[in-house]
Amino acid sequence: MKNKIIIALFALIISFCSCSKDDMPFEGKDNYISLFQLKVDGLVYKALITDNKVDIEMTENIDLTNATVEYSISELSTITPDPKTITDWENPIEFIVSSYNKDEEKTYHFSIIKKEMVNDGDIELLSQADADAFASTGATKIDGNLIIGDVKNLEVLNKITEVSKTIIIKDSCHLENFNVLTNLKKAGNIYFGTKNTPFAPSQEFNISFESLVDVGEICINTAKVKTIAFPDLKNAYNININSNTVDSLNFSSLDKVYGDICIQSKNNEKLTSINFNKLQSVLGSITFNKLYTTKQIDLSQLETIGGSLSVLKLKVVTNMNLSKLTSVDNTLEFINLDKLKSLNIPKLAQVGSFKIKGGWGTEVIEDIKLPELIKVNKVISISHVLSQTLSFPKLATIGEKLEIGYATSITSIDISNLTACKTIDISGIKKVTNLNLSAIANLETVEIVSAHILEDFILPQTIKTLTLNGGSLATNFPKIKGLETISGKFKITNYKLPKISVSSVKEIGTFLQNSASGQTDLEFPNLENIEKLELSLTDLISFRAPNLKKIDKLDLSNMWALKNIELPLLTEITTELKIKGAGWAGAANRCLILDLNAFELLSTVGTVDISNCGNLIDFSGLKNAIPSITKENWKVENCKYSPTYQNMLDGEYVEKKI
Repeated sequence: MKNKIIIALFALIISFCSCSKDDMPFEGKDNYISLFQLKVDGLVYKALITDNKVDIEMTENIDLTNATVEYSISELSTITPDPKTITDWENPIEFIVSSYNKDEEKTYHFSIIKKEMVNDGDIELLSQADADAFASTGATKIDGNLIIGDVKNLEVLNKITEVSKTIIIKDSCHLENFNVLTNLKKAGNIYFGTKNTPFAPSQEFNISFESLVDVGEICINTAKVKTIAFPDLKNAYNININSNTVDSLNFSSLDKVYGDICIQSKNNEKLTSINFNKLQSVLGSITFNKLYTTKQIDLSQLETIGGSLSVLKLKVVTNMNLSKLTSVDNTLEFINLDKLKSLNIPKLAQVGSFKIKGGWGTEVIEDIKLPELIKVNKVISISHVLSQTLSFPKLATIGEKLEIGYATSITSIDISNLTACKTIDISGIKKVTNLNLSAIANLETVEIVSAHILEDFILPQTIKTLTLNGGSLATNFPKIKGLETISGKFKITNYKLPKISVSSVKEIGTFLQNSASGQTDLEFPNLENIEKLELSLTDLISFRAPNLKKIDKLDLSNMWALKNIELPLLTEITTELKIKGAGWAGAANRCLILDLNAFELLSTVGTVDISNCGNLIDFSGLKNAIPSITKENWKVENCKYSPTYQNMLDGEYVEKKI
């Protein structure tokens, strides 16, 4: 009995479990697409269905005119419009799937995603037959080089959007207007010739790449091109244009160049303006050279240059817009710009080197404005300018050298905040009266040439080398202030003045002076020590150094007129005392020096070499130094009295009267 009850309960459970879903009421809530595909020429292209998107991916060359559709949707739902009724599959379509119970709707966005048809390898279109054969491939991208020769119809190239390597146009290409790659967005390089080999077609032509956005190098080297247009180009590596005939450039969208820009010619007389008014940065260099009719250069948005900016031999350029330029890593140079009157770079703060140079006999630029310039890594070089003032109000550092030459209109130089510069070389500043270099802590070398009316010349306490060249027209010798020590060489030349006084200087390494026609007096009122003093002054009568105590070497040559030597504190000439009155023995009588009394306190001398002093008779000024001299180090000849070393030991200092 118990077993019968268990069997009955088991049967009842099975009867409940055996009820199928199919026996449940149909609710009709589903509204989805489960399958969607197009069939074209026997090939099936299946859609990727994600969320509310239905996308089919295929290459661009596929014609969908006769495409058929297959699809599946949820049970008893409907789709609008019916895909079977669609004939235009190229454009986006919206499909609405409605559930059976009409309570639910879902919108699907259908689109065809076209992939580029890529041609792997180089394409050579050297004839029309080559072009026609390439057209049949339907390629939209070339993964290689594209070489174009003698082809009359290149419409097939209008489908190309990218060439991964180089587009090379050969001389045999006879298109008058090269604008056949109208949809090209990206190219590795574009060559109309190379930097060293010009492109030489049979006729003049125009170049246009109206859709190009990114390119590696553009090289256009030809005497045949008239116009060059890259209106959508934003990024390039190098742009190199060398043409005497180009009269129009269009780079109106160019934003960044990762290498160089070079626009040059042998003598272009066509191109009137250069506009890169969207260009913000160039990682390499910019060069404009020998563009003889270019009046205007617009670089108004350019902020940084990683290399140099060189503007060379633009004879008529009058306007350069560099209003946002802040830094140039290498050289910023403007050479032989005959008509440029103003150079204003208001935001430039840092530059590698800065150079302005007019031509010989051609002074340029009346106004130079660099109000924010703080640092120059190497050199400032300015010559042949018409500017009356040269002002760098914020300039603190010049890494190597400040060079100013033949700036005859300049009346003042303001570098008052300059604290670092190794070398100053200034010449031809005929109207400058004051020059203050005292704040430059590391100044080593200074050369001033033809500063004809310079009066106050203020220097740091110590420098290494100083050269002052009067240029034969100086009206005075500058008053040197602040400078006490010249550790290396100090040279004075070409001052046709009767007297030169070197004030403030206390110590000198080597002093040289020659070529001083008409100079009769030289004095060092504060000089205490000098290693080498070398004079060759035929007109000098008086030499004074009242505080000089020590010299390593004293060399007085061709001192024909010298009569008065004042060295009242000199006690030591360590190495050599050399006096050569005349250049040769036959002219010895022209030397006027009579005695050596100026050396009477001298107690130490290394060697003595005195010659060609035809009136010198008194050597008593050296008597206190004789104990420090050996016989081998005593040489006197061709003087009116030429005592031997033994004569000096014997006290025979003066010529005996007979």
